[in-house]
Amino acid sequence: MEQYHNVKIEKIETLYKANWLQLNKISFTDSKNKIRSWESVDRTTKKGDTDGVDIIAIVNKDSQRHLICVLQFRAPIGKLSLEFPAGLVDGDESAEVSANRELLEETGYTSKSVCHVSPTPMSLEPGLSSANTRYVIINVKEELLQPQQHLEENELIEVLLIPLDSNIADRLNKIAIERNCQISSQLYAFALGLSFQTIFS
Repeated sequence: MEQYHNVKIEKIETLYKANWLQLNKISFTDSKNKIRSWESVDRTTKKGDTDGVDIIAIVNKDSQRHLICVLQFRAPIGKLSLEFPAGLVDGDESAEVSANRELLEETGYTSKSVCHVSPTPMSLEPGLSSANTRYVIINVKEELLQPQQHLEENELIEVLLIPLDSNIADRLNKIAIERNCQISSQLYAFALGLSFQTIFS
């Protein structure tokens, strides 16, 4: 395993930079002392060590726990995406502050308590990008009849409450078919984790 410790980044060259993203060419020396290169798409907005937050928000409805999800159009995939509420860290704010702000903006729900914050950033697609996230688990205050979103002018987000049980993966698959949407890998991995015992029983 020590061979992987000898990899060294030599140079990062920006090939193209836009408002939110940039294309970089990374030159590095591998464990066999060979110079290699890799292309990476990275965010231009990162101020600290974390790009954004993904929010696992739980709310009680009809005496049952529900997971708060959002459905919104994502241009890169050309269709609706079913996701955790999420967003970029703003300036030097903490992951917890970012999560509370994004939850209110995207869903209208507010935090009752924060149960967990990832102690370190988690990679999203490390073969493509340095983009990362921290997961924040939030217990939401009592269910509101009509939560008021605080969306930006260019945002259109639908909020879905999905029963939080061992059938959640099946529920997500049903929504994906009915709404012709794509499920984010983070959300589906979470659902499979909850369904693990059912799948292998």
